[in-house]
Amino acid sequence: MYLQVLEAKLEGSGLGFNLSFVKQGKLIEQALPALMYADDIVLMADNKEDLQRLMDICGNEGDRLGFRFSKEKSTVMIFNDIEDCELRIQEVTLEITDKYKYLGVWISNGTEYLREHEIYVNTKGNRNAAVMKNRALWNYNRYDVARGLWKGVMVPGLTFGNAVLCMRSEVQARLQIEQRGIGRLALGAHGNTPNRGVQGDMGWTSFEGRKASSKIKFRKRLREAGEECWARKVFSYWYMKNVDTKWRKRTRKMTGKYLANSRGPNQRNYRLRRR
Repeated sequence: MYLQVLEAKLEGSGLGFNLSFVKQGKLIEQALPALMYADDIVLMADNKEDLQRLMDICGNEGDRLGFRFSKEKSTVMIFNDIEDCELRIQEVTLEITDKYKYLGVWISNGTEYLREHEIYVNTKGNRNAAVMKNRALWNYNRYDVARGLWKGVMVPGLTFGNAVLCMRSEVQARLQIEQRGIGRLALGAHGNTPNRGVQGDMGWTSFEGRKASSKIKFRKRLREAGEECWARKVFSYWYMKNVDTKWRKRTRKMTGKYLANSRGPNQRNYRLRRR
């Protein structure tokens, strides 16, 4: 309940990332001040002055409720300002960091903001593949155990956030290699076995296919979401301002690749050529 009051105060401040745009000749003014999930709060602003004001709002609300923000878990990340700054919350100066983990995703400052998360996913993929090679797992049935563990346990962790994250293709290719290796191991196949044969016998989707499905479904959800949803507001801002982000480019490319030929034969367009 207390977070609802804090959320209302942050939104009512008018501070945060400016996401205003013009629609049908009318200016739609909106600003995104924070991301809030349970007791995890991420404040966002276009400059350090507005960020300090948002931190003051959080600090005052915490003082009113008798709560203290953790100094060890609270940091500041700066993306596009090289000047040093001192930001405080509840009379505590926060440290400046170049990376931070939020809801299971590592975010880094700079252009390559997912570089730390890509390293994390690669390391996790290698570790998961090593676990799958443990012969103790094969006491029952190597095929069933490997197939079930990889698809039901390992893959969800490796594809977490697929709907919104845009990692380099090298990360996806590396995970695909690990998956094929596990498939060959489960089938007892040699290294020259065709990749498509392994994938078909195991009944696994490629990592590219999983990523495409997540992004396409998420875009559909955004289009059908209500205007009060912040994810929908950001989505509308992209299109109204024609901001062609990496996510838009990749989703558009995957839609063309996986859905362009998805219509059945009765839905195709035919043209009669007259002589």
